[in-house]
Amino acid sequence: AFFVNDTAFLATGFGVVKLDMRRGEFISTTFTRLKTYSVVVFDGKIWAATEGGVFSVNNAPRTVNLADFGNWEKSTNWTVWSRHESFTN
Repeated sequence: AFFVNDTAFLATGFGVVKLDMRRGEFISTTFTRLKTYSVVVFDGKIWAATEGGVFSVNNAPRTVNLADFGNWEKSTNWTVWSRHESFTN
């Protein structure tokens, strides 16, 4: 899990889950159809390391449908995410 204030981001076998920990509510669930190993929020984006590569989406739920995996982009810039410790485990 990765935490930003009262929000938890969970990497799961089916995708990414975003939770409001204060309210105890699901904010969004993204079904990636790929096993997801790790998730972080960095530089205004949600990054997910999956068995199919690293994907990102802007962390702006009012302007982007986070649940639609079609809005996520596969990253080819490995230097951005490789510096983050969650992806180097």
